[in-house]
Amino acid sequence: MFSDLLVQYNPNAFLLALLTFLVLGSLALLLLRLFRHKPLLAELRAPSTLFVFALLLALFFRQSSLIIGPRLHLVLKVLILIASTFLGVKILKIALIDFFLAHWKGVKPPAILGNLLSFFLYLLSFFFILHYILEVNVTPILATSAVLTVVIGLALQDILGNLFSGLALHVEKPFEVGDWVSVGEQLGKVAEMNWRSIKLLTLEDDFVVIPNGSISKETIVNHSRPEGWHARVVKVGLPYEFPPNKVREVIQETARHTKGILGEPPPRIRPLQYKDFLIEYEVRFWVSDYSQITKTEGEFLSLLWYRLDRAGIYIPFPTQHLYLHPYSQRIREDRKSRATEEILESLRRIEIFSPLNGSEMERVAAQVRVERFSRGETVLYQGDPGDSFFVIEEGEVEVNLGDIKGDHRVLTRLGKGNIFGEMSLLTGAARSANIVALTDCEFLILDKKGFQDILTGNPTIAHSLSEILAKRKLEQDQEMAKHRGKGVVIEESSRSILEKIKAFFGLA
Repeated sequence: MFSDLLVQYNPNAFLLALLTFLVLGSLALLLLRLFRHKPLLAELRAPSTLFVFALLLALFFRQSSLIIGPRLHLVLKVLILIASTFLGVKILKIALIDFFLAHWKGVKPPAILGNLLSFFLYLLSFFFILHYILEVNVTPILATSAVLTVVIGLALQDILGNLFSGLALHVEKPFEVGDWVSVGEQLGKVAEMNWRSIKLLTLEDDFVVIPNGSISKETIVNHSRPEGWHARVVKVGLPYEFPPNKVREVIQETARHTKGILGEPPPRIRPLQYKDFLIEYEVRFWVSDYSQITKTEGEFLSLLWYRLDRAGIYIPFPTQHLYLHPYSQRIREDRKSRATEEILESLRRIEIFSPLNGSEMERVAAQVRVERFSRGETVLYQGDPGDSFFVIEEGEVEVNLGDIKGDHRVLTRLGKGNIFGEMSLLTGAARSANIVALTDCEFLILDKKGFQDILTGNPTIAHSLSEILAKRKLEQDQEMAKHRGKGVVIEESSRSILEKIKAFFGLA
C-alpha cells in the first residue's frame, strides 16, 4: 500500500526537506507558546498548531522531490482543509463574539452562543469537504439528517425554546444581573442568568427560577432602568374638613423626613378623588434602593400617622351620624376635666412652675397641648429658633450635640417626667441641642402664647423664674462643657436672664 502512496524520492532532497521541516516546526512551536500568555490567543494555539503542521507537511513533500500517489495527495488536501477550517472557525468566533459583541457592542454573550456558532460552521465545512473534495453524494445523508433533526427537535422543543429565548435575552438585554424586575406576577432581583433560565431573589429572600421560554411570553418590567431610582405611589384618605393645602404640607414634610425617600425628584401630592367620607390623596415619592421600598413605605406611613396626629388631622373611617342623649355633653366635659387634671398634676412636679399659684397653674394647664412623636423622629434641631417647652409624658429621648461635619455626640437620655426647652419658652433662645425620640413619645407642650397672659398679669413671677433658669442653665452648660472638652463655663446671672425674659414677653 505504501508503494501506492509514494512513487519515488531523492534521498538528498528528502533529508534537506526533513531538516527544513524540523527547524521551521520548532520555530513555529516556540512562537505558538507565546499565545498562552494572552487569554484570547490561547484559544488559537491548538488550531494554529494543526494549521502550521499541515502547511509544513505540504512544504516537506514539495521540497523533498517525493512523487506521491493520488491517495496521499487527497489526504494532504483534506488535512489542510480541516486545519484551515479549525483555525478559521476559531478566528471567526473570537472576532464575532469576543470583539464585536463583547468589546465593541458591550454585550456579554453566553458561552453557548459561541459553541453553537462553531458547531454549525464545522457541520457546514464537513458537508463541503464530503461533497466537493471527496465527491461523496450527501443527499441521502442530508435526508436522514433532516428526519433525525425533526425527531430531536420535537423531543428537545422546550430545551431549544429556552436556549433561543436565552440568546435573545442576552442580545436584547432587557435586564442585567442585579436589576429588580417583574416577570409576569413574579418580582425579584436578578441573581443569575444562563442559557436555560434566570434566577430571581424575591423580597421574601426566596429564589424563583423562571425558564427563558416562559420569560419571552411574559411582560417584563425593569424597575432599575432607565434610572436607579424608582417611583412609589401611596394612597391616603383624610377628612373633608381639612383643606387640601394643609394636608399637602403635612405629607410633604413627612416625606422629607422619611429615610430613604429622595429629595429630588420631590414628592408629589394631589387629591385623587372625593369618596363617601374622605378625600383620597395620591402620594408619589422616589427611592434609590428598590430592595428597601417596602420598608421605606412602612416608615413613611408610620411617620405620617404621628405628624397628622400632631397637626390635629385624624384618619377617618366609615361613620354614621348618631344623636346622643343630652347627658353625653356632660360626659365629654368630664373627660376633658380629667385630662386637664392629669396635665395639672404633671406640671406641679416641675420646678420652673413652682412660683405660680393655683389659679395660674390651672390657666397654664388649659394652654398645654399633647403631641406624639415616632421612634427615631427628631423632635428639636440644634440651632433652630423656638418658643416652646416640653414635658415627657411617655417614652425616652436622646440629647445630642452636632458639629459642622455632621457627627453627633450624645449628652444624655431623658425619660418620663423630664423637661427640655425651658430657655426657649421664656427667653426665645435657639435650641442648644438636638432632641431625638428613642421610643414612641408623648409630650406636654407649652408655647409662649400659652404663658404670655400669666407673666403679663403677674410680672413678679419673672424674678423667680430667672433664678431657676440661671441655676438650670449653669448645670446644663457644665454638662455640655464636659462632653465638649472645655473646662471653663461662664455663668450667666439671673439678672441677665431676667432681662431676656422681659424683652421676650414685652414686660416693663
